[in-house]
Parts: sequence; C-alpha cells; structure tokens
Amino acid sequence: MIIILVVLVIVISLIISLLLIRNFVINKHFDNTKEKLSGIAKVVASDNDVIRYVEQGVPMRQIQDYSLGVMHNVNVDFVVILNHDLIRLSHPNETMIGKPFSDLDDARKALSGQGHFSENIGVLGQGYRYFTPIYNQQNEVIGIVCVGLTMRTLNHDLMQAQYTIFGGLMLGLFSGVLGAIILAQKIKTILFGLEPQEIAKCSSTFVL
Repeated sequence: MIIILVVLVIVISLIISLLLIRNFVINKHFDNTKEKLSGIAKVVASDNDVIRYVEQGVPMRQIQDYSLGVMHNVNVDFVVILNHDLIRLSHPNETMIGKPFSDLDDARKALSGQGHFSENIGVLGQGYRYFTPIYNQQNEVIGIVCVGLTMRTLNHDLMQAQYTIFGGLMLGLFSGVLGAIILAQKIKTILFGLEPQEIAKCSSTFVL
C-alpha cells in the first residue's frame, strides 16, 4: 500500500512536470526559431555581395550558389532572394528561379522597409519564414530576403526535443519507483512487516 501511494504521487508529479516542461519547450523553440530566421535574413540582406548582385542584376547562378551555401551552412530549408519586382533570384527548387514569389502580398510588405514573420503555404509546403528588405548604398529598398523553415522540419526538431525530455522523465520515474520500493521496505522493516492499516487496527484493539 505504501509503495502504491508513493508511486502514484511520483507519477502524478512527473505528468504535471512533463506538461509544464513541454509547453515551455514549445514556446522556447518557436522563440529561438524566430530569432534564428530574422538574424540570418538580416545578415544576408546586409551582405555587400548580395546588395551588388541584386542591384547590378548579375547572373542568377551566382545568387543561387550564394543562397544554397547559406542555406546549408545555417541549416534552414530555404533562403530566397527577390528583386524589387518580387521575382525570385534564388530558390531551393531551381525551376522557381525567375518566377514571381508565390504570395506577392506577403512579400510586398517588406518593400515598405519593415521586416516581418509569416506562416504560410509555399512551394515547399507549410512553412515559417521571415522577410527583410535589402537596401543599397542610397538607402533604397532594392529587393527582399526570405529565410524560413518548413513545418515538417520544425515539428521534427520539436519532437526530438520532446523525446529527450520524455527520456529524462522516464529515468526520473524509474529512479523514483526504485527509491519508493526501497523506502517502503525499510518502513515495513521498522513496522515489523505491518501495513499502516494493520497497525491502526492493532492500536485500536490495544486501546479497547
């Protein structure tokens, strides 16, 4: 009986902890994702080579190679560079290069000079992305950088984090149950092998 009660308390405590930690991890994960995407986009947009590529209209192959290099180095699913007309100058799917962005209204917001986040369906599927404007030396907006991750990648990363938490809690559960068994055995030894209700029964008999 003692073992069951202690184990029950441990299990309930771990379940509550799991739910609280899970919510914290999910929120933290998306906060880190937003920070990562915005940081990468701003670095790319301020790169002198990118500014020169977009402003001078160099061959798209150079812009594509640059974008793919960034994409692989920082582990994002796409780095898309657009000119002022919202034409793709780079894209993971090369057949999309030279074509207008899939959601013109979403991309057009960055032409005002303000970066923004967006969750939408694009060529690569449902994704989370950040748009930021590209400025030339005259402080004119000449293009846009869009950096993002697909929801498939985000969910995979989140599941990996949750597996780690779950593994830790299972280890805690195992340790707690083992400790409860040892504690219960010691208590029963002290009580001469009697359960609390048996002691209470004996006490009431003695009193009578």
